[in-house]
Amino acid sequence: MNILYVARLSDSKLKEKLTPLLGSSLVDHVYVLRDSPGINFDSRVTYLSPEKHTINIFRHISKVFKGVKYCRKHKIDVIFGVLNTPHGYIGRTIGFLTRLPYIHLTIAGHREFWLDGKIMERVNCLLFRHSAFTMVTGSQTKKYLESKRFDPERVVIIPNIPDNAFLNMTNVPAIEEREYDIIFISRIDKNKNLELLLKALSILKSNHSPKVLVVGDGPDLQRMQDLASELELDTYIDFEGYISNIEVKIDTYKRAKIFVSCSKGEGFPVSLLEAMCCGCVPVVSNVGDILDAIEQGVSGYVFDDVDNPEELAQYLLRLFEDDSLLIKMSEASRMINTKVSVEKNTEIWDNVLSQLYIEKK
Repeated sequence: MNILYVARLSDSKLKEKLTPLLGSSLVDHVYVLRDSPGINFDSRVTYLSPEKHTINIFRHISKVFKGVKYCRKHKIDVIFGVLNTPHGYIGRTIGFLTRLPYIHLTIAGHREFWLDGKIMERVNCLLFRHSAFTMVTGSQTKKYLESKRFDPERVVIIPNIPDNAFLNMTNVPAIEEREYDIIFISRIDKNKNLELLLKALSILKSNHSPKVLVVGDGPDLQRMQDLASELELDTYIDFEGYISNIEVKIDTYKRAKIFVSCSKGEGFPVSLLEAMCCGCVPVVSNVGDILDAIEQGVSGYVFDDVDNPEELAQYLLRLFEDDSLLIKMSEASRMINTKVSVEKNTEIWDNVLSQLYIEKK
């Protein structure tokens, strides 16, 4: 099969998504339609990059017509679209115009459908409900789509996966030997909600002085640094910038005992899986499909209130005061690498594409 893959993803994210797909024996070539070429990690991947226009709407309309042309030129069998806006819309439109099967990839959870309000939720559901398949990252998103009258047989879970460097790790330092108590690794913006962690630490600081590593940058970085000073947490927290190198990122995770995520909205964050593979105990907000990865109280803690630091503080306190619990949960957390893998995702793609192949015949 030849695939037209319509997406706006970073090179690392694109590689993560395409590697299991390329493992399928049914895939001959993947043509990636996006604004710019990317890394050459496989000879079966070709980038198709139309000329840019200064106004977004013209650029996206151009992609639709160029996409139709590419489908004919490269004898495309199936079209993929990643995320609703705008590339899901673009891919779905190309599929409609060419009458080729369309597979929709929802990688940011069910919030992709409802985030822009009730009217857009209805539009999104109407537009993607009759895709050949809708691929989701976990059970919560699947349940949501089924409640919106998506065919359960056509909604397929394919979890996000970290790079194989994380999945294949064997040398992980003991939890008690790690330098930092907490790591927060994320883009620093309002949705990622670092403020909640800072306020939770302020509650705990009278009895505990945890060392915290904040990795990332973003529009809220300076505000969070100012808030840390205001809450008198300067001596506890080290701010580092964005890390892209995988080996450096692995070493960074290995320096910490607990991984904290306070996001107000996610799909199935790869950073959570990366941290768990490195033996960090996750304490994370209950968003998206996160519950598919964590067994509450066994491999981590999931909290519900992203506006109240008390709940987060209580979970952190349990781990600060019980070393044996921290060690057990770290060991359980590392078992995530038995649940997700490139090979398992390739098997999922084999099943989906096989069904499409049979239906086409």
